[in-house]
Amino acid sequence: MLALEAECRLARGESAQAADRYAEVITKYPQHPDAERWSLRRGLALYAAKRYDDVVSLFSAIATWSRPDWQAEAKYLVGAARCQKGDAAGAVTDLQAAIDPASGWSRSRKC
Repeated sequence: MLALEAECRLARGESAQAADRYAEVITKYPQHPDAERWSLRRGLALYAAKRYDDVVSLFSAIATWSRPDWQAEAKYLVGAARCQKGDAAGAVTDLQAAIDPASGWSRSRKC
């Protein structure tokens, strides 16, 4: 139920509250099969809430994630957050990693 509430809050533009709900559900169910997806959605909510430092720190362990496409999307969010923080060099590195063909991430994104 927390994950649904988080998603509804994100859809309504209540980004900070959505990030908090995702944090709750991840803490409560860390071994759940959707925990990685919830972390990704939490990162999106943090980005939307302009909590860029939190986005960067949240995704420090993405190398252990099971899905390369989610790793790539997380790298994209980190790159976008670094760009917002004024770290152009870091942003370029993360964004290039996100669009690497080996990442498996097929979404078309603008920087």
